[in-house]
Amino acid sequence: MQLVDTADGSDPRVLVLTGEPGGRKSILVDWAASQTEAHGGRVLWVRGCEGEKDLGFAGVHQLLRPVLTGVERLPSRQRDALRCVFGMDQADGSQVPDPLLIRLGVLTLLSDTATDNPC
Repeated sequence: MQLVDTADGSDPRVLVLTGEPGGRKSILVDWAASQTEAHGGRVLWVRGCEGEKDLGFAGVHQLLRPVLTGVERLPSRQRDALRCVFGMDQADGSQVPDPLLIRLGVLTLLSDTATDNPC
């Protein structure tokens, strides 16, 4: 796949596969991920699960889990918001993080991760 073979870290790349169930998309995604990692790139995964449909932020947590150490470098309000929704802090239940701060925290963490390992 040209997308993976020509990736050099200088510009972001996105691979989107669509198709019917059973169309072997997972095989292509697994191959692209292994090729990206073989070229020194980082791959973050998230796979949906019916059992987690009512768990807020389950998919985001799964995506960010490999890079959660970077949460401590975030601006304090973003850091506190992510730590709260991911259950990393004891919450007293009285303060629900601002959804904008959660989104900014996710975006900043992903941006920082991409900057640290651009390839």
